[in-house]
Amino acid sequence: VLCDGKQVAMGTIVDPKGYILTKASEVVTAPGKLQCQVFDENLDSRKLEAHVVGQLQQYDLAMLRIAADDLRPVQWATGQPPDVGSLLATTTAGSAEPLAVGIVSVAPQEVAGDAVLGIRLQDAGDGVLITEVIPHSAADLAGLQEGDVVLRVDRDPVAGSDEIVTEIGDRLPGDGVELHVRRGQEDLTLEARLGRRAELDLEYGDFQSFLGGNLSFRRTGFPQVIQHDTFLLPEHCGGPLVDLEGRVVGINIARAERIASYALPAATVVPWIDRLKQGLSDASVARRT
Repeated sequence: VLCDGKQVAMGTIVDPKGYILTKASEVVTAPGKLQCQVFDENLDSRKLEAHVVGQLQQYDLAMLRIAADDLRPVQWATGQPPDVGSLLATTTAGSAEPLAVGIVSVAPQEVAGDAVLGIRLQDAGDGVLITEVIPHSAADLAGLQEGDVVLRVDRDPVAGSDEIVTEIGDRLPGDGVELHVRRGQEDLTLEARLGRRAELDLEYGDFQSFLGGNLSFRRTGFPQVIQHDTFLLPEHCGGPLVDLEGRVVGINIARAERIASYALPAATVVPWIDRLKQGLSDASVARRT
């Protein structure tokens, strides 16, 4: 999947008539001309303009369509997910060889979200008092200050700190949130773009950046993933993860850590394909660069 000629993701062909699944947060908001480069059996390629026809925020999936009716869809393995220790390959377009090979390292699991504002709170009767704003956090960038009293998150009134924690915990890094606060005698409305918990530890973040390249921005908040140790980059996500028989066991969805990549199990993805082809879009997908 290309944007202005630069690869931003990989795709998984799911229908001969031009439908291709990919990772939404790397594609949907990418500025520029969107194309898919597809290859035939002789590895000859063509580039075709692509359009987003549906997206599913829960799984960070987007369905693209190109003007083609002769594509070769993948073969799915929708039974039990591969066992820990199973050998898997990440396929790539334009080559007879796999992009990378790895093994399943952890049994299928949920990956919780890690969105944060970057504030410390104290209940204040008619709202929630901010007792500290962490420098460089989402709250700091939004203009929140120590001493502000949070009254509402979006349209929802908050009476206690636990309610704010729950509101933010249900969201993902990159999501926007509107905060209604009282500062002295003034009521303000501030907009914040939620950050990631690890970003508040800048020393760790710098250390991680030296250990093998970028991580996917959206790498949490998935109901279930297959974790494998294949080395991928963010632009390699969205493509198929296959077993030794060439059947697709999952869609690579995130490079999560230096030696951990995530894939959505095939059994999770397949039931959504027809709905995405019909234009399902349950929410906008944010991507921060």
